[in-house]
Amino acid sequence: MQFTANQIVLFQYEVDCGPYRQAAFAALVDADCTDQANKILGEDFCRYLSRYFVGWKLIRAVEFFPGKERPNRRGLPFMVCTPSYKIVRNVLELDTDADAETVRRHLRASAYPFQLRYQSA
Repeated sequence: MQFTANQIVLFQYEVDCGPYRQAAFAALVDADCTDQANKILGEDFCRYLSRYFVGWKLIRAVEFFPGKERPNRRGLPFMVCTPSYKIVRNVLELDTDADAETVRRHLRASAYPFQLRYQSA
């Protein structure tokens, strides 16, 4: 998935299709989540964005990876399957690439709760 210079991938996570999560898995599609930004990013960061960058958007970008079957190896009596999964990315879209670079620098110098929640282990 390609992103432009005025887009910032804030965080990403994987979602797999478990037996009890099929409806939630199917519901994960590309969407504009700007109206839910306070809940996802927190009020402080949204206030910063609204103050300095008019017209910003929060977009959910979903990439689907279908499951695969691999042939039996070494005489195994069963088929080896990898499950389907999706990579979900929350992307901040700004008007210009200069705005995006300003926000990147601000994020490197700050610690907002969403950064801690979604950081890699």
